[in-house]
Amino acid sequence: MIRRSLRSYRSYLQDILNAMNNIIDYKSNLTYHDYCLPGPYRDAILYNFQIMGEAVKHIPRSFQNKNKRIPWNYMAAIRNDIVHEYYDPDDEIVWSIMQVDLENNAVDLKQLLENF
Repeated sequence: MIRRSLRSYRSYLQDILNAMNNIIDYKSNLTYHDYCLPGPYRDAILYNFQIMGEAVKHIPRSFQNKNKRIPWNYMAAIRNDIVHEYYDPDDEIVWSIMQVDLENNAVDLKQLLENF
């Protein structure tokens, strides 16, 4: 069954970018050790990864295929890991994404939205 959205997929792209920017803000003063501790920053980061993964489901495959610089499938996959393995999400993977990929992904998505 195909989900019908009440919103344009551009609004979901903006949701993804907002979630990315939130994570970038939250992680700015965290060490890996700090991130791994239970608390509001960890919860907020994991929640925003979930938002990204959910929003991706509303982006048409044709659009995703034309914009391969954005890791659409990985966003959905990390959401699935966080939701289904909520008791033990892979902290090393989440941390690596935040440290290595997320800022570049946000820049790419911002450019994509500006040219939308």
